[in-house]
Amino acid sequence: MQYRCVVVSDTGEESERVITAENEEMLCRSFQGTSLILIRYSEIRVQKYKIRNHITNELVLQFTESLSALLSSGLSIQDSLSVCAATSGKKRLAWLCEELQRIILEGGRFYNALSLFAPSFSPLYIALVRIGEMTGSVQKVFSRLTAYLKRKREVKQKILQSLTYPVMVCITAVAIIFFILIFVLPRIRIIFEVFNTEAGIEQLGGSFDRFTNSLWYIFGAIGIIVLLVIFAALLRSYSPSFALSIDGLLLRVPVAGAALKTFYTSDFAFSMEMLCSAGIPFMQALEKSKEVVPNTAFRKALENSINDIAEGKPITQAFKTQKVFPDYITTWIGIGEQTGSVENAFSQIHSYFEHESNQIVSNVVATAQPVFILIAGIIVILLIWRLVLPIFSLIGGI
Repeated sequence: MQYRCVVVSDTGEESERVITAENEEMLCRSFQGTSLILIRYSEIRVQKYKIRNHITNELVLQFTESLSALLSSGLSIQDSLSVCAATSGKKRLAWLCEELQRIILEGGRFYNALSLFAPSFSPLYIALVRIGEMTGSVQKVFSRLTAYLKRKREVKQKILQSLTYPVMVCITAVAIIFFILIFVLPRIRIIFEVFNTEAGIEQLGGSFDRFTNSLWYIFGAIGIIVLLVIFAALLRSYSPSFALSIDGLLLRVPVAGAALKTFYTSDFAFSMEMLCSAGIPFMQALEKSKEVVPNTAFRKALENSINDIAEGKPITQAFKTQKVFPDYITTWIGIGEQTGSVENAFSQIHSYFEHESNQIVSNVVATAQPVFILIAGIIVILLIWRLVLPIFSLIGGI
């Protein structure tokens, strides 16, 4: 936590400082043995995300690339932010650097400053920067984050390019339906009224009502699902117990649960690889790496494994006990434990699950195209069945 403190020096000069401490007791202890006297303090509440703080993914990547290059040249974080703000050709990026620099100058930590711009900066991004600050390897973190974000952008572009056509087909089909309902059907009703075919008008009205009801059922079901997802997301953010239950349920969903485990394991192994290569002890690396996982059930399993290892249980057994982890991770941890290089095993684990993540994305993209086209086909068939065929039948009877 951060505290805004008013202190007095031995010369009687009063000043204000921002100090980070775990609690109030640790804050007071931090002044022991110094020439400063703490007069009063207040906790700085983390600001809520504001819409003006939103940063696009492309800008986040540019920011990360710039910081990586500047930090690798030997500049400090503050100097890197200052240079980035001065040389950036984009006002938004310059504003971001200036805001981050201002918060750091006020006594805040870099990762805390980034958290004010969440969710533009993901939990993984913020957690790794925090780890980099604590271990003195911020430059290495930004170098790896640059490569990580570039891969994410490539995957996103691949998905967008692959889904553009089928999504446009669905949108076109829905647009045609609304065009028929708004412009075509009223004119057809007029035609039947001219020919005084009351029975035809009633039959057409019945077909129209059945088609409209079918649409209401479809869109109503979609709306209910969206509302349930929003409600669950809100409840998850306020109830830790519900978050644990719903996250555990997501990991047990067939196919989707396995995919989520793959993504989470890839991020976890990515963090472990970075920390272990920086010389962080294995147990400390585990403690810090669990922060990069957004799923509470997966994180809880990591906590249980850490506790078992601390109690003396073998690392492989501690991970194998938790059914959340894929078999591959326990296998390679076992190999690393037998060879005495558990840290190096996470490099292989990250490489494997990164490849698996890319393969999952490719499979989803390949499957999504025919699924969207099938949905568009169902909409067209429903349109023909409920409206076009009855109209042709009525026209033939005139």
